[in-house]
Amino acid sequence: MRVVVLLKQVPDIVSDRRLRPDGLLERTAADAVLSEIDEAALEVALRAADSLGASVTAVTMGPASAEAAVRKALQVGAAEAVHVTDEALAGSDVRGTARALAAAVRLLDAEAASPEDGVGLVVAGMAALDGLGSVVPTLIGAELGWPVLARAESVEVTPGEEATAPRAVSPQVTTQGISRLNANGKRVVDAVIAEFPAIRTIYGWRASSSYSSDHPNGRAVDIMIPHWSANADLGWSVAHYFEKNAAAHNVSYVIFRQKTWSAAYPERGWRPMADRGGATANHMDHVHVSVKA
Repeated sequence: MRVVVLLKQVPDIVSDRRLRPDGLLERTAADAVLSEIDEAALEVALRAADSLGASVTAVTMGPASAEAAVRKALQVGAAEAVHVTDEALAGSDVRGTARALAAAVRLLDAEAASPEDGVGLVVAGMAALDGLGSVVPTLIGAELGWPVLARAESVEVTPGEEATAPRAVSPQVTTQGISRLNANGKRVVDAVIAEFPAIRTIYGWRASSSYSSDHPNGRAVDIMIPHWSANADLGWSVAHYFEKNAAAHNVSYVIFRQKTWSAAYPERGWRPMADRGGATANHMDHVHVSVKA
């Protein structure tokens, strides 16, 4: 049996993003990473394959640079990798993406020497971190005519080839790098989830940072503001919450909309910062909270 896992290469959340003249997102290999949510899907696929005595085939769709995503899967245990790439697929919407990936699954299933060697399970992350549409896996199931277990909190596959998955019934928050935050950073994340249900995306640890060592050291949280250009009030609510509760959460400083507040000098208030260029670099689309070690 084959277990297929769908992977996507996405722009690093901290990179400056811009549109090309043709209206498509400009993607560069230097700013591309494997979506962390898909890393979790790959782990689920590998565990399922172990339970079933199956092999894992990693599948991705994208430009030439996307090959790095499936190569990583091969490094950690996938037996095969498929890279679907064609200029005609550039800029595909969710339905076009689902059709192309479903066609790849059908082809892999048809190549099997016997029905027992075909594709028995497809695993995908809840969402891709560049678009957060969360619909492509369900659309692939519709294209294939296969049942879908969506919004699974965990997955268990038995040798009898049955899959069970407890499902989340409340709105979920997409997170990245939270497990590598220190205890204060994790408390910040918990507070955001408890106090601000409109927040859907939170980022923590990352390997590098242009301006400080807080993210690589697990001491910084980025709280993304949905529809940020028209939603500054939500962002300021988050920022002022951590200003007022800095002592309880061991906050060092907060940044939002090109202004910074320091717990060491609260009397100075919110001070302007130098222009760093793009919206993300200037913290227009997210609230940054740094905490003590």
